[in-house]
Amino acid sequence: MKTVTLKNYEIQNLYDRLNSAVGLKGIELLYARSRTMKYLKDVVESFAMDTVIPETEKFKEFQEELTKAYRELATRDGKVQTKEIEVPNGTPTPRKVESLDINFNELKVIKVKDAIEAKYKEEIDKRKADEKAYREKMETGTSEVILFYFPLKYAPVDQSQFDAVQDLIMPSTEFDDDWNTLFEKVRDGETKETKVEQLPELKPKKSK
Repeated sequence: MKTVTLKNYEIQNLYDRLNSAVGLKGIELLYARSRTMKYLKDVVESFAMDTVIPETEKFKEFQEELTKAYRELATRDGKVQTKEIEVPNGTPTPRKVESLDINFNELKVIKVKDAIEAKYKEEIDKRKADEKAYREKMETGTSEVILFYFPLKYAPVDQSQFDAVQDLIMPSTEFDDDWNTLFEKVRDGETKETKVEQLPELKPKKSK
């Protein structure tokens, strides 16, 4: 366990990666993940966009009208058509979500969107300004969080799982390697446990 100071966006990215990890095994790893997420959750919720800059009723009205128009465009034979798309989530394995089956670059779709946005221009401009200020604060603001570590020997050999929990691997002399080399050693069973008398001042790998 160690208290570290991270940028707010780094905390958000770390929480999202840990939350998206599936199929993890091992008491030590699962304990470190669950305890870390418990501490991160309160911090993440405190600077969540909905908390810091909640949407106005007028902006919600705009979103509802735009969504209704998109659903009408995606309706064929009386049924709303959907498709599965991949959304980046900070790991090599994108998250798959369901989306309306329409081409947002199609001229008729763009015209509908432009007409609705023109109707709510003032509200949209205000929201964009608020979001810009929020992102800047996320980039510069910092918070203290508690991380729980697990020994390297319990690191998963699956690449996506390793990427999700790599920030919680107990610091040791193994960290002379970069993350890709370290994963390859874990995967191939080439790592050995290194005794650490005291955890160094090592922050988790910065998210990109």
